[in-house]
Amino acid sequence: MEKIRSVLAVSFISVLPILLMAVIAARPGVSRRPAEAAPASELIRRAGLWLEAGRAEQADLAAEVLLITEEGEKRMDMRSYLVGVVAAEMPASFMPEALEAQAVAARTFTFFRMREEPVHENGAVCADPGCCKAYMDADRLKERWGERWSENLRKIERAVEGTDGEIVVYDGAPVFAAFHSSSCGSTENSENVWSGALPYLRSVESPEKAEDVPGYHSELAISFDELRRIAGRDCPEADLSGDPEGWLTGAEYSTTGRLKSVSLGGVRLSGTQMRKLFGLRSAAVIWELEEDGVHFHVSGYGHGVGMSQYGAEVMAENGADHEEILAHYYTGTQLEKLGADAARELSRSAAEG
Repeated sequence: MEKIRSVLAVSFISVLPILLMAVIAARPGVSRRPAEAAPASELIRRAGLWLEAGRAEQADLAAEVLLITEEGEKRMDMRSYLVGVVAAEMPASFMPEALEAQAVAARTFTFFRMREEPVHENGAVCADPGCCKAYMDADRLKERWGERWSENLRKIERAVEGTDGEIVVYDGAPVFAAFHSSSCGSTENSENVWSGALPYLRSVESPEKAEDVPGYHSELAISFDELRRIAGRDCPEADLSGDPEGWLTGAEYSTTGRLKSVSLGGVRLSGTQMRKLFGLRSAAVIWELEEDGVHFHVSGYGHGVGMSQYGAEVMAENGADHEEILAHYYTGTQLEKLGADAARELSRSAAEG
């Protein structure tokens, strides 16, 4: 009996590599290499990876987000949160690669806001696009998309799931992944919009043109009386009592064509302040005085820093993948893929402060 057992054991060991090769050869999409081309150890390794793949934990499902909305606070996994963010921030009609770039930028910004520069308690993020990022739940998305609800939702989900755990890093840390709608030929250096110069938020060319972007060029006419009213409310130190020719003077522009600063009735305003004061779509603005008021001419939409969404769309149409898009807009960065444990730890430590 012992002799029979020994023979069976030797036989089983001798056929094990053959069985493993048969299993792997039967997998769809796997190259049928001759048996002698791969040693048994390699076959065992590959078989193990195959068997474990279906059980691998996803990083975005492991990470938790505390979201502040008008209705209150709620906890959700990162994947569910990002679907609502990408759907709110970028048109679902965009190319998959552009949507993937948006998903990575949003995930990166979320970890940055939770850990590197928190603005809410317990590492929370809010649904205010002026503070954190816009977010839409299922009910609002159904209302927005109508009959295309299921199709658009699945497209957004694929962009999030296809980039699971991917973030943009600089010196090993998540970056302030700013983005905007469209640029006027080039993006802007961060210090020309906010207080600090960040090495990965440098001005780069952006490929979108007027024909690529709805509302790329916009105009706004403000009467002199309305201009006085706005200045009196939001900039009361401005003196607009004299000739309108002297109201807006000393305009300074960055190399990208965006307004850096201007004097309004003797008060120096930054381009960002000027944009906010009059509700302009961007700081890429020039103006002219007419008989009854000021006529503003604006190009692009948004602050101009970081990734241009319409620029990402044009790059995707020209064959760029999401990694190329992100590398273009975030200078000197790398794309890093978080595992489930790392993602869980990042979100947990943020919540614990």
